[in-house]
Amino acid sequence: MGVLTLKKNQISLLDDIIMRLDSFGKIEAQEGDVYFITQALYEACEAVKFGNRGIGAVLAKENIILAKGSNGIKDKNNFMRHVAHAEIMAMHNYSQKLGYSPDNLLNTTMYTTLEPCIMCACSMLHLRVGEVVTAIPAPNSGAILTHIDALKSMKAWKSNIDKYQIKYRLAKIPNELKELCLEIYHLGKM
Repeated sequence: MGVLTLKKNQISLLDDIIMRLDSFGKIEAQEGDVYFITQALYEACEAVKFGNRGIGAVLAKENIILAKGSNGIKDKNNFMRHVAHAEIMAMHNYSQKLGYSPDNLLNTTMYTTLEPCIMCACSMLHLRVGEVVTAIPAPNSGAILTHIDALKSMKAWKSNIDKYQIKYRLAKIPNELKELCLEIYHLGKM
């Protein structure tokens, strides 16, 4: 991925977040949104370790994780770093396993720790991800819940939104997990 770039205070904060996150991993029969957002949060922790903003994503189908992705925009060794948002990396990682096919992502669900931006939303729509589940909204940059009207107003995408009917919703997770998503995101901004 890259070189570890954490400051001492960030290491302590990240260790605390991972410890609290591990408590969610120990819940018996963990499933649904809690399970997938927890897994996406581990990816967000990986992003922070390498100096990126703490955003993670998990691509799943029929309750099985197909691929994971973490934000990698600061990784100078990644040729995709300029577009290496967590959601794009999850889709890229999955396509590396299967090769590209327009139907590979049909009926999949993308779980994200932070509401996707317009670039990621358009990519998921174009690649036909079936549903997007986000832990927390992104008031300034979110394009799935917060600014869906902007996405719908783009002439090139309006027909795709209507045609593929991508679903989107907030994850059904405890507030403590939402708070962890915010903390890891802000830790990556330090």
